[in-house]
Order: sequence, then structure tokens, then C-alpha cells
Amino acid sequence: MKNSLSVALCCAIVVGCSGSSLEERRSDNPEARRLQKESLATAPPHPIAGKSVEEFFRDRVGLISNPKRRIPAGRAAPVSPDGYYLTALHVVKDGEFVLSDEILLKPFPKKGSFRTADYLRTDYHKGRVVWQDQKADLALVKFDFAPKTPFPLRSTPLKVGDPVFAGASGTNSGALVFAREPAQGTGNGPFATAGVVTQARTSNNSLQLKSYYSTLVGRGGMSGAPVVDANGLLAGIITSLRSEALTGTTTTRFTLISPQMIREIIEKDRNGRDR
Repeated sequence: MKNSLSVALCCAIVVGCSGSSLEERRSDNPEARRLQKESLATAPPHPIAGKSVEEFFRDRVGLISNPKRRIPAGRAAPVSPDGYYLTALHVVKDGEFVLSDEILLKPFPKKGSFRTADYLRTDYHKGRVVWQDQKADLALVKFDFAPKTPFPLRSTPLKVGDPVFAGASGTNSGALVFAREPAQGTGNGPFATAGVVTQARTSNNSLQLKSYYSTLVGRGGMSGAPVVDANGLLAGIITSLRSEALTGTTTTRFTLISPQMIREIIEKDRNGRDR
């Protein structure tokens, strides 16, 4: 049996064999939510640029789905006002994928029964992969959609001990479906978690890849979600979990390439599409 195990957060095992802590993180379930709530208790009430974690991420995080699957595959972070998003490569590598956009047609009635379809509409926008790197497990994707609040990119590396935050709330934050056994729950619902960086690595390759492990409480379905610092700057994209052999704890990995490279890839794609 291997001493370490990585789990891609769309619930697919990548390496090794399962331990109880990672089994509990395979999907959205009561235990994962309890741990996430406990992580928030260690942070100030308004830790991200004067806002709570739920408030900061509300209506900002993209929800990516595969039309052939019932449960959303993962998340994505908008990085431009014209629909470029960063996500984990394993969320979008298996073919067609879409971004969902829920639109409130009119306020819900305060009393009486009603049909949700009369008040809420969900549009789906097809996506395409603009750039990808398998080793980093990152992809830049494009949707024909204009996000309201893209994430500004952090240009300097994080350090061990720096606080970090991840979340998805509000519209398009997913839905939770519990099974009888909590550890076997399904769904991909809203989440919020706080933590600190436990390992930081900067690769000296052409990607200028920054890779981190943290105490953020990750679970299945959070792949592609944004991780931000205390100023609300995008510091990485969640890609996987790892079981630490010596301590028995589970850490969440997130990665980011150079902001300058992201801007160059976007500009090249824009210019290419305009020809």
C-alpha cells in the first residue's frame, strides 16, 4: 500500500490507494461540510478585502458541466471580462463542456406554490480549450459569456503560512444530493473554506509555475475553483488532494502560471480569432 495518495477533485483517483480521510473527501457530504465550516472558524469574520468568504465568492465562480453527466464536473475562475476562465485540465479534457448561467426572470413569490421554470432560467454556454498543460493540470478556456467580476491575478509567490481562501456561493454554485451513507454522497454544492499555505514551490521553467499545498478543506467537485489571498487576488486553481504520510492529514493543492503568460495567451487567442 502506498504512503501517499492524490485525488483529482472531480472524484477520480489519480495515484495510490484510499484512506479514510480521502474517502470522506470524494464528494460533497456532511463530513466535508463540517470540516469546511471548522476551517472558517479559524479565520476573521471578514478575511478577504473586508468581506466574508461567502460574500466575496458570491456569483463569481463558474460552474462547468459535461452535457452527458448529471453532476457538474468542476469550477472555473474568470480572469477576463470577455469570458476567459482558468480551470483544472482534468475538468475539461474529456470532450464537450459548458458553463451554466442561471437567470432570475422575476422575484420569487413570498407565498403560495409556483413553478421554478416561471421564475428561473438556466442558459448553457459551450466552451473551448485555449491552452492546457498536463503537468500543471491547468487549462485556460473560453466561453461566449461576459462574467461580471473577473479575478485579478496575484503576481508574487505566496509563502508558507500565508492565509488562503476558496469558495463558491450564490447562483451557479451547484447543488447537493446526499446519499444514505454520508461518505458516499453525490452532488457538487456550494462551499467555503479557509486555510494556510503549508508548502510553496516555484518552478523555473517557461511556465513560471507556482504550486502550493494548503490546509484548505477540499473535496470532490471543487476542481478548478479559485484560491485567493487576503486581498482577493487569484493565487491559484484547485487541482488535487494529497494525504500526508507522516501526519495523516489531507492537504489541498492549487497551482497558477505567470500572470504575464496568461495575458499573453489570451491576447494571442483574441488576435487569432479576429483574423
